[in-house]
Amino acid sequence: MLGNARRHVLGFGFSCGLVLSCGLGIVPVYAQQTAVAPPLVTITDPATGMQIGIPDKILVKRSTNTSGGARWQDKDEKITLDLLPFKPGEDLAAIFAKGTATNVAGRTITRKELKPDFFIIAGETAGGKFIRRMEKRADGAVGGFSLGYDKALAKSFDALAGQIVASYAARPAPPTAPAAPRPVQSAAVATPPSPRKDWFIATLIAEDTLITSSATINKCKAIKFDKINVSILKRDDTSGLALLKLPAKGTPLSLAAPVPERGFIAMRDEEGRLELGPARFADGKVEAAIQIYGGGTALLDEAGRLVGIAAVPPPIKLRITSAVPTMRHAMISAEQIARFAGLSAPGKTGEPASLGAVSAVARSAIFEMDCEL
Repeated sequence: MLGNARRHVLGFGFSCGLVLSCGLGIVPVYAQQTAVAPPLVTITDPATGMQIGIPDKILVKRSTNTSGGARWQDKDEKITLDLLPFKPGEDLAAIFAKGTATNVAGRTITRKELKPDFFIIAGETAGGKFIRRMEKRADGAVGGFSLGYDKALAKSFDALAGQIVASYAARPAPPTAPAAPRPVQSAAVATPPSPRKDWFIATLIAEDTLITSSATINKCKAIKFDKINVSILKRDDTSGLALLKLPAKGTPLSLAAPVPERGFIAMRDEEGRLELGPARFADGKVEAAIQIYGGGTALLDEAGRLVGIAAVPPPIKLRITSAVPTMRHAMISAEQIARFAGLSAPGKTGEPASLGAVSAVARSAIFEMDCEL
């Protein structure tokens, strides 16, 4: 039986991603092209040096906001993107506290994160949704951007909003310096290159048996867990599922059906820490902030029982520090998993438990697998 000091002893953290409502479509003018977002044009604001992607076919109005930064809006002024110039002497924590205060009527904060050098806030008002990111430069100045839009556009604009947020940089990235010449090694001492790696999530559902999606392992030449080879017991691209064998120490998750309206996603980050995030389920899909390596991510009910897994990794690799845009993803239900794995039919979904209780259940059953490419 294998323990995993890195992935299963260090503890867990929570990263719920930007809590934006679902929607892979764009704004109404692009309603017939929902598979492809309108392109973002990356601009560098000459006044601030900030860089951000602008959907210039949508945000057609350009002006200056009250902070002195650039503003872009759609023709009906239902979407507003503001750059907030860096100002010396600002207190990042104080701005964050004001932006997340609970005494503002009608405002709900759905996502907040404060770090020493930046914060990000997402939320909703009675009629709109907003995202704000501010950061502190080395010289102490604080600046950033805000994006707000009408709730009526949420279903069609949320995914694009995530891309705009992900495109932001406080200043353009410096040019990449040419690589220094590498010393020539003799054949006798040459070191073979390390294999390229990706990673994915697998969930313990029976003794030594884990479930993941077949799409996540299509490109894997080898699968390993802490340098231990992992074998594929069964794989079926029609169902989209794969069973893996690993003598892993942990408690299998119970399967549950039917799929509820709300629950959690459970995965691990690059450091192996357990991450839980909110999820909504509808029409065979999960609406959640799934990481770029999240194929096979476990989908839990509010009692911590497995109601399905994410069928494929996210189609676009977006990440804003530890925040990930919420999008809709295909899922495979616990009933399909039970049939594929030869397990008993799932039990009923359970009554809501505390976040700590759900974490305790998931902690020893969610594994991060290395995929050698």
